[in-house]
Amino acid sequence: MTQVKLISAWLGGVLLIAGLAGILESWAADVFLEATRPDFQKISLGVAGIQNGGGPDWLGGRIEEVLKKDVKRSLVFDLVDLPGLGIKTSDIGNGVGAGSKAVFKQAAEKGVSVLVWGKAGLKESNKEADVNMEGFVYDSGSDEVVGGKRYAGSPSVVRLMAHRFADE
Repeated sequence: MTQVKLISAWLGGVLLIAGLAGILESWAADVFLEATRPDFQKISLGVAGIQNGGGPDWLGGRIEEVLKKDVKRSLVFDLVDLPGLGIKTSDIGNGVGAGSKAVFKQAAEKGVSVLVWGKAGLKESNKEADVNMEGFVYDSGSDEVVGGKRYAGSPSVVRLMAHRFADE
């Protein structure tokens, strides 16, 4: 019995020393794995503006400013300067009239894939003011308005509304 214990202890010690020597003296090469995103073309997006439907002058401009900054920071969209392309967006309305169809066609011809626009207004009641914002999204690939959202809240959350619309 002692001879079996002696042999197993000796064999265990040899295997332990061989394992440690193998680890310390390994000829393994360092391997660096790198994951890269394949090149892709960003989606061209134009912000046609946020019309001010009542309330202070800064309301529509502030929402539009936040929306444009969020789009610039994204890694998916390329913000397009619509007036720089000669696209007049003043009569886009709610996206169903003849004026909006002309804007959509002109934007598609200039290579703009997505148009975003909206309306914002401030409604004051006896209690406190309430901001209403509507945002719309047009896709030139399918030639239709593919989304619309309505937000309501106090004037203190106007920036949050714009961020939420940009995220959606």
